[in-house]
Amino acid sequence: MRDLDPDRFARLDDLFARAMTLEPSDRRSWIATECADDPVLATEILELLDHSDGAAERLDAAVQSGLSWFGDAPPLPERIGPYRILAEIGRGGLGTVYHAERDDDEFHMQVAIKVVRPEVRSPRLERRLRYERQILAGLDHPHIARILDGGTSDNGAPYLVMELVDGRPITDACRDLPLRRRIELFRDVCGAVHFAHRNLVLHRDLKPSNILVDENGTPKLLDFGIAKLLHPEPKNGTDPVTGDAPLTRPGMRLLTPEYASPEQVRDEPLTTGSDVYSLGVVLYEILAGEPPYRLASRQPTEIERVVCGQDPVRPSAIARRGGRRPWGRDLDTIVATALHKDPRRRYASVDQLSEDLRRFLDARPIAARPDTFGYRLNRFVRRNRVPVAAAVVIVATLLAATVITAHQARIARVERARAERSLEIAETERARAEEVADFLVDLFEISDPGRARGATITAREVLDQGARRIRWQLRERPVLRTTLMSTIGRVYRRLGLLGDAESLLDEAIEIQAQSLGVDHPSVIQTRRELGLLRWEQGNSQAAEAHLRAALDAELAARGSGTPHGAEMLQDLAMVVEDSSGRTEARVLLERALAARLGHFGNGSAEVAETRDRLAQMDYLDADYESAERLARSALEDRRRVFGDAHPDIARSLNNLAAILRARGESEAAEALLDEALAMRRRLYGERHGAVAQSLHNLAMAQAGRGAHARARALLEQALEVYRDVYDPEHPAVAETLYALAQLALADGDRERAEALHRRALTLRRSRLGDDHRDTAHSLFGLAGVLEARDPRAAEALFRDAVGIQRRAGEPSLAFSLERLGLLVCAHDPESGAAYLLESIEGRRQVLGADHWSISWTRARLGHCLATTDPPRAARLLRDAESALVDALGADHPQSRQAASWRAALSDDPAR
Repeated sequence: MRDLDPDRFARLDDLFARAMTLEPSDRRSWIATECADDPVLATEILELLDHSDGAAERLDAAVQSGLSWFGDAPPLPERIGPYRILAEIGRGGLGTVYHAERDDDEFHMQVAIKVVRPEVRSPRLERRLRYERQILAGLDHPHIARILDGGTSDNGAPYLVMELVDGRPITDACRDLPLRRRIELFRDVCGAVHFAHRNLVLHRDLKPSNILVDENGTPKLLDFGIAKLLHPEPKNGTDPVTGDAPLTRPGMRLLTPEYASPEQVRDEPLTTGSDVYSLGVVLYEILAGEPPYRLASRQPTEIERVVCGQDPVRPSAIARRGGRRPWGRDLDTIVATALHKDPRRRYASVDQLSEDLRRFLDARPIAARPDTFGYRLNRFVRRNRVPVAAAVVIVATLLAATVITAHQARIARVERARAERSLEIAETERARAEEVADFLVDLFEISDPGRARGATITAREVLDQGARRIRWQLRERPVLRTTLMSTIGRVYRRLGLLGDAESLLDEAIEIQAQSLGVDHPSVIQTRRELGLLRWEQGNSQAAEAHLRAALDAELAARGSGTPHGAEMLQDLAMVVEDSSGRTEARVLLERALAARLGHFGNGSAEVAETRDRLAQMDYLDADYESAERLARSALEDRRRVFGDAHPDIARSLNNLAAILRARGESEAAEALLDEALAMRRRLYGERHGAVAQSLHNLAMAQAGRGAHARARALLEQALEVYRDVYDPEHPAVAETLYALAQLALADGDRERAEALHRRALTLRRSRLGDDHRDTAHSLFGLAGVLEARDPRAAEALFRDAVGIQRRAGEPSLAFSLERLGLLVCAHDPESGAAYLLESIEGRRQVLGADHWSISWTRARLGHCLATTDPPRAARLLRDAESALVDALGADHPQSRQAASWRAALSDDPAR
């Protein structure tokens, strides 16, 4: 209902109270004076006064009338005017209809008489009955019940005499009729309603009980009691015929909810489109055998929720369940067009609705569907079944001589069935696309100045509004609802709003899995989004489970050669590399690259993305040359495709910078990181996980060149953003704590370093588990802090970390073994030497046999064995010193250290 203006209501209340103190004879002139500026308000006050006079008596009469339904029926009046009453036909809340007979000297006739019941009589209701009489007097149509007479009974009640229609509601009459006859009957009703519209009359209460079919099969339209003339509204808002305020003012709607249009339920201005909608409901019930809506109650909120927000099931689906023979999609389209929630999207007139039904019966293209060649061909065949069938017989006779032709015919039938299925799917998707478009158009209208009222509407507010509306507005449309939930959830995830994304995606997958099945494309897409969300939340195990399930379903349905399959292979590779190992991840990425090259070609953004992922893989395997080559290729392609700024370009800049830092090109790396940070701030703003990642990476570059204060400030900023965007236990938080701990250790603040490392280790164990590589990194970090103060505790942490890396097959195991070996050498040279030898072998596999760092580890091995095996130590130190001098020069710190150890061993072998 429309809201009543508070100031106007207060004025009405005050004037009504003052009028009640006046004598009844003085009220009308006093109100006319007080409300000279507002005639509608004057009418409302007068009606309140009419109802207040004798209200107690009328209430008692109404109660007695209500009780009479449960007791004995009241006695029939003997006569009303010149008519003798024979029986009561029916009673409503306002009036009674009698079966009567005129038996005076003029003529004899069976009629129906409608009269306002005395216990609820009021001047307004009496005016309405006279209003109905005036409307019917102008409607002379074979399918509209005729008005015959009217007058006032002996007790002063107005009555209306109408043609007696002895029949059944149209839905009952059509129950056992063939489809064509049902539609023909309904078209007769359309003709009657269209006639009323041409005479500027809206019926406003079209329903089966007001459309009776007599024993001859002739439908008759009854009950224009709440009809409305389509005259222009006068300035004072009163009805042009009765002089009343409009019948549709707030609080006075008269309607049958199951057959009322959305605009009628919302108490909005009505047009002929409202009658079109009600006819659509009747047509639905005639076809399906049941109404399109079920109301749980008569509460206004329930009525509005169902009528305005719920889309009915296709009538053909209901009919099929009831055992009726199905019909083509055209008839469903006609019903859907008549029942569209937006009056502008319905048939413009009842005549257009009737004409489309005629076209359906004649097997011609209907106006409510696109006029394509295939569609027109289909209609032509249906119209000309006999000639077409004859032609087919002739052609089949000519071609049936060969087996090949028969085989071709079979193939044609299969292809035709497939094409029809494709058309049906396309039609479904088109309808869904239109629904999505309507929803989004309506959603974006919140930024309309009339609704925003000067406020700035952000994209986040539009998303939040959409998420809220999906849950209540599309409750009865699970497929459309979950599609939009998944889409908005994906946008939330990309904006870093992980909590909002989680609630939508969890709810969407639960509904989709029950209603669509695990292999439906929508379910696969939502499960993929959930996998990516879990990975961003730091839950690698759950992420891998979701992505594997999504990929298996996708490959079973469509194979890996599709763009979507390649994308999902890449997603899983990212998570597998993070949680399990890089061997499978590389295989997955190579499959994704082959598929994308075949589908998109070299130089595409998709191929660039996969090459960038492979570059990261090479970086982790310490193959920096291959990593840089792939990363530069990806960056170049992305710049060419996306232009100056794009999230993928920023990602490429970050990845290439990490590779350049590993190769010792710190200045070039820092320039790339600055560019990436500026780009991400421009794209995302300050509060986003990608911005925090850039802050972290730039901090590491600053720390690498000794700018610890600047690095610490950047890391603190990153930590604040991570904690704001993610949950406090997110792996990104632990990673930043680890970096801050390493900075504190470099600055000599071991106490702070130990506290930060312990916090990072606790977070990683809690979220990632005891066997994750990041947990191993935290163990190494804490061991490095404890090494000087408590070597035994540090050694235990090193052993745990090495065990994790050994089980995971980490390439960095060789470097970790060196650290453990040096620590063990202090108290057990033989065991320490074994770790160092294993480190040397691992480095050879990762870096090649000639890398200078292998010679440096050999020098450390020689130093470790100096006390237990001096001759072997001397050989190791001599060979290592020579190789280091050749690779790095005699003045390099490692070369000088190896020379010092060799000299010390030569001077004092016992040492």
